[in-house]
Amino acid sequence: MGWWPFSSSGRNPSEANARNIPQDGDDHALQASQHSETVINPTNDETPSSATLKSLENARKSIEAPISSSDFSKDINAFRETWKQKLWPNGVTSTPAFMLSGFFFVSSVIPSSLIRGTTPRLARVVLGGAFGTAGLAIRSGDQWNGASIATWWSLSHVILAALAKSSRKELAKRMGKPLPTSSPAAWLLTTATIATGAAYSTAI
Repeated sequence: MGWWPFSSSGRNPSEANARNIPQDGDDHALQASQHSETVINPTNDETPSSATLKSLENARKSIEAPISSSDFSKDINAFRETWKQKLWPNGVTSTPAFMLSGFFFVSSVIPSSLIRGTTPRLARVVLGGAFGTAGLAIRSGDQWNGASIATWWSLSHVILAALAKSSRKELAKRMGKPLPTSSPAAWLLTTATIATGAAYSTAI
């Protein structure tokens, strides 16, 4: 009889329950296997390699950037040194600065209406003094400061002359008058200023 506990054909209910209930060790083993299956995931070989390549590329760019800028500065210095030897074979002289200073002082006596397309008279007086100062600095032996003064004041004259010319044109448009044209003297003064500034820029 199956219900009798000593029957050979029957099963012990406690044994059946023990078979259905998992043991602690089995439960831990099952969780460990599931955890290992979840954690162990085949890695993608392309992701680390692409990240490594990107980092190497960024490092290369950061290294090449200062090198390229330094090469550019070296090329500029070589270009200026070449033209310095051609323009100043006997060293930087103060003659162009003094000549340009005289041009500005002489032109400041002439009214701006006769020298159309250039800076006002007061600006020409200031520019004459600036180029005279540059010549004195070069003659005293301070070639770098003298050349710097001549270069930057040449650029200042070009900018001021362009502003004065555009303001005169705008005023003529508003008043309905014909647009003023630059006189040959203004072109000559501006050309001499640009040439002098470019020559002295090679000595900076």
